[in-house]
Amino acid sequence: MDPFKPQFTAKNISDSMPGLNENLMQNWFVRKVITIQDKSPGRGRKRLYSFHEALQVEFVHQMTSQGETTKVASPVALQCADFYCHELLNKQGYSPEEPYIGQDYVVLYQVAPKVRCRFIMKNDFNILDISSIHYRIFDFHYCAWRLYETIMDVAGQLPWQK
Repeated sequence: MDPFKPQFTAKNISDSMPGLNENLMQNWFVRKVITIQDKSPGRGRKRLYSFHEALQVEFVHQMTSQGETTKVASPVALQCADFYCHELLNKQGYSPEEPYIGQDYVVLYQVAPKVRCRFIMKNDFNILDISSIHYRIFDFHYCAWRLYETIMDVAGQLPWQK
């Protein structure tokens, strides 16, 4: 799967995320909270979004539903989506529904003075580590895996649906 290939409609994305309104998602695109490949599909054709863009929507949606602002969620979501998709491309033969056993990541992010992210393997993370006190944690790896299964089902692209 090429995570950067546009293949999902806005409806596919919003239907795969409970509680996400399609209008809110479009608002995020217009306000540039979510970065998209801004290619106009042409008159009368639907705009398609990549898995990378769907991941950004999922991450911003999850973080804002937990009280984070879009100003903070946006850069964290972009860095997490970039990290996850590049991991996918580097591990040829894997797909998002196959969790990397022992290689699941979380992101520790700091919001002041500016948003900074640090990716760490779940196995290596210790909540009592004093250096992580000023960081917030987001389990983007689990969200990405769950989104893949849901969006592929909604879009009718699972192997047994073809």
